[in-house]
Amino acid sequence: MYRLIKASKYSTGIVRHEVKTSSGDEEFRYYGIRFALVWPTATSPAFFLGGGSEVYDDKLDAISGNIIRVVVEKEYQGLVLDGFFDALTDQMTSHLAEIVYADLTKEDFKDAFYGYLDRRGLRNITAQQAPYSDNFVLRIGKVKDCDEAGNLLVDKGSPLYSDLRGISRLDLQDEPEVRFFRLNCLSMLIAGFDKYGARLILDLRGLRKGRPGGWMLCNSVEVQGAVNWPAFPRGTA
Repeated sequence: MYRLIKASKYSTGIVRHEVKTSSGDEEFRYYGIRFALVWPTATSPAFFLGGGSEVYDDKLDAISGNIIRVVVEKEYQGLVLDGFFDALTDQMTSHLAEIVYADLTKEDFKDAFYGYLDRRGLRNITAQQAPYSDNFVLRIGKVKDCDEAGNLLVDKGSPLYSDLRGISRLDLQDEPEVRFFRLNCLSMLIAGFDKYGARLILDLRGLRKGRPGGWMLCNSVEVQGAVNWPAFPRGTA
C-alpha cells in the first residue's frame, strides 16, 4: 500500500512524499516522478501509472536513482476519455509529476489529450513519446532486467505485480501489449527512465530571476490531494 498524504518539491528538484504504507507513515524522496499511460482498445481499458527514482542516503548500498518505485496505478473502464484524463492529471498534480510517457503515434488519442490539456489550461503537464514504443519485447526485457537486479518496487498485492510475475516468453505473441496492458504501461515508464536518466538537471537560472510570463522558482511547494499547482521550470528529462 502506498497512499500519498502530502507531496513537496524543493528547488533542487527533489520530490518528497509523505505516505501511509502497510508499515505506517513513511517518507520517500525522489529525483523525479513520471507517469506513463496506455490508450484504450476494443479489448483492453485505458491505464496509467506513476513511478519515482528514489534518493538514498550515502550510507545505503543502493545507487542513487537506480531504484524505481511504482507509486500509483489505475485502470479506467469507462468510455469517456475526459474522465480518464481527469484521473490521470489529478494524480500527476498531487504526486508532483510533469511528464507522462505515451505512444504518441496514435494521432487521434494524442490530439484528444492535447485538446484536453489546452481546455483545462494544464501547461505544467507534458506528454512525451515513450521510447521504443513499437517494440514491446525490448521494453519488457528492460523491465525484467530492472526487476531481476532488485531495482523495481511494485506493490505485491497489485494486479501489476501479478502480471509481472506471471508473464513468460510464451506470452510474447498475439498482441502481448494489449493482453498485458499494465506491463505495457510499466515498460514505457522504465524505458523512459532508462533512456533519459533518473535525475533531472536543475536550471539554476530560475533561482535568480523569474521566467518571462512564468513563475519564480520557490524553495518548495506542498500539495495535499488532487489540486492544481503552479508550473515549475521543467528539467530536461
